Amino acid sequence: MTRNLIFLLLGISILGISSCGKYEDGPMFSLLSKKHRLCTVWGGMEESFLGPIEFPYELEFMRDGFFEERNASLFLTEEGLEGGRLTGVWEFVQDKEAVQLTFDSGEVFEIQINRLTRNDLWFEFAPSPGALMDVKMTRDRD
Repeated sequence: MTRNLIFLLLGISILGISSCGKYEDGPMFSLLSKKHRLCTVWGGMEESFLGPIEFPYELEFMRDGFFEERNASLFLTEEGLEGGRLTGVWEFVQDKEAVQLTFDSGEVFEIQINRLTRNDLWFEFAPSPGALMDVKMTRDRD
């Protein structure tokens, strides 16, 4: 009787753990908090908006709620050519299924997390209405 009860409780626990996954592509279970997994430097960005391409890009989430985006390329703005370093604040939204990025310029973007592990950050975001980018990044360093 006791043995059957132990197996029943073990089975219920396994089912409970396997249903803990919040993100579409995993992980199903992690001992690390979402904030702990997110707060690092992410690099090696691959996006599939125009087809799979990779370009030099880093996104760093800091534990104090700030973030920094670094891009090795230059881009044209109203003020002229600028290097690729933008900063702002971040926070989890939608029950930690998304991250809201508020840039120092006042622009606000939301990224929908599909996978957040210690080494992978996959997300979707819309850079403009009707455009959806799938982005895959890997942990660059601690």
